[in-house]
Amino acid sequence: GKNIDSIIKETLHELNIPLATIDANTKLLQKHLEDTKKLRQLERIQEAAKHLLHLHKGLEYHIKKEFAPSPLETFDLQYFLEERIDHYQTLYPHVLFDAKLHPLLIKTDRHGLQQSIDNIVANSVKYAKKEPHITLTLTDTVLEILDNGKGMDETTLVHIFERYYQADRSAKGQGIGLSVVKAFCDTHKIRLTINSKSGSFTKVVLNFSSNLANKE
Repeated sequence: GKNIDSIIKETLHELNIPLATIDANTKLLQKHLEDTKKLRQLERIQEAAKHLLHLHKGLEYHIKKEFAPSPLETFDLQYFLEERIDHYQTLYPHVLFDAKLHPLLIKTDRHGLQQSIDNIVANSVKYAKKEPHITLTLTDTVLEILDNGKGMDETTLVHIFERYYQADRSAKGQGIGLSVVKAFCDTHKIRLTINSKSGSFTKVVLNFSSNLANKE
């Protein structure tokens, strides 16, 4: 009950301290190191810390959502996506990102949308081929996130939104990403569809026609 809730909240808050310590100290070490091998090891520590921070924010968001509905914000989808792509380029330096975007003012749960887009991109990276290429295209109110990854067969597509389904057991992760995306889209009336071809591509389509900022 309340006891568990307060323990979870307190633990989440306390997790910020070691994460900030790891970040600060790795940055300090990087300044004084010239050994390439050790610098690569530090980069891996930093990436792991970033991943922990991402998981931490996601968990915090979902816990807070249980207690109160997330506020709706008005923002430009193009600017929002450009910020996320900058972040992805740092997080996934081996992936080529392309963007074809235009200004679009929407009103929705900004953090929830960030979690959803992050999950879609992380999924694309997780099942990527040797030279991953991800394109984000905004046409009118429709956003397409297309990758050149392994794709999915019809059986996988049928099960894709189930909570713990994971097509490729060798890939890291619990396979819950797309079920979280589906739940968010259903709540905020964002139409979600997925097209995929095994061995070729996956295209995730988000339609924001019900989320326009000037919509009455």
